[in-house]
Amino acid sequence: MNKKNNEHYPSDADRFDRLYAQYDAAPFLYVDVNNGILGERQKQSLFHKMGRKVLDFLKVSTPTLEQERDAEMFPHVIAAHNAIENARKAINEARNNASNINSATSAHMKALAEKEKEVANYREEIDRNLGEASSAKTEMFRRQRAQEIVEREINSRLLTVDTLEEEALAGDSGVSTRSIPYGDKEVRVYDLRGFPYALLTSAIDFKAYNGNAISGEGGGVIGIETARAVKENPALWTLRRDEVEKSGSMRKIEPNVSITDARSTTIHASYSDSGKLHNGRSGNSGESVPLTYGFSKVAGDRIIAIYNNDGGTSNMEGEDMTHISDPATSIWRLDNLAPGAKYNEITMRRYSENGMPMLPDYIVAEDGIITEAMLKHAAYFGIPIVNIENRYYDYYKNPAAA
Repeated sequence: MNKKNNEHYPSDADRFDRLYAQYDAAPFLYVDVNNGILGERQKQSLFHKMGRKVLDFLKVSTPTLEQERDAEMFPHVIAAHNAIENARKAINEARNNASNINSATSAHMKALAEKEKEVANYREEIDRNLGEASSAKTEMFRRQRAQEIVEREINSRLLTVDTLEEEALAGDSGVSTRSIPYGDKEVRVYDLRGFPYALLTSAIDFKAYNGNAISGEGGGVIGIETARAVKENPALWTLRRDEVEKSGSMRKIEPNVSITDARSTTIHASYSDSGKLHNGRSGNSGESVPLTYGFSKVAGDRIIAIYNNDGGTSNMEGEDMTHISDPATSIWRLDNLAPGAKYNEITMRRYSENGMPMLPDYIVAEDGIITEAMLKHAAYFGIPIVNIENRYYDYYKNPAAA
């Protein structure tokens, strides 16, 4: 056994590189040979294996020992070779796929560009619509805020039953109370003789006494039969919106089409106070005593518009977003009639968001004239009658000043 100089003893790296090159050139020549050497190595005795370790430590080199060492290195060489080959295959597959993708991309480049243009146009349209929606939403919030201001102002003015009761109990000379029997009920009446008031009222049978309808020629007036029916049966006023819609009479009236039994989503009311605008309570020709509902409070999102004359509004205006944009102008219209106008008009939503109708808080009478219809409606709703004795107020004493 010859011991070679350590300088000529190959390192593991040198051995690996040499074996890798040989295996890479002709792998089939080495696998069986080295497997056989490894098999023999495993059969060696423990003493022989220990002796080998000593020879390895002393870096003794013989053809047999080098052959054994090569065989022991070969599994690492094969594993590295396989890993590198697999990596090469993966790289080649990736290159092939990239080539295919490039071909497909080239073939569909024009279509892709067109799609991108469509997406860009669609995005522009979305941005434009969002901008418009944002603007509309801002306008809606602005109007809602204006509406809230106007509703709060009106509510701060309106006459309430609680106020009348308190003043009557306190002995105010401008308010007195009495009761009128009706059926098995007693209808409470507040007589106003100089007590200040502000009223929001709606003449229920206005259409039945307006224009040609008074002389019986109003068969084509929109809603005239409904007005007459409500006067006869107050329960019709209390129907929920879904109940009215089921009846088929809740519909928009087209121009020049007369539907006498049409129902409405709108309450057409007037504002009046004890200083002026006393005619605003009825708006009729004066040839008949109207049945007039009074409202002491306006709930949120009720008022649609305020006109200082007859607004010429439709029966379906209650569907609209509020028209109020300038609170100051709307409030000014409450107190100032247009030239030649006898009353103003406040349009309100008849139904709340959940479809419940706006109910009256009292019936308004004038100069002690209380009709059976007034008593019927007051008894049905369980509300009082507010009777205004006009002769106690300045607008009656001095019409020119009013």
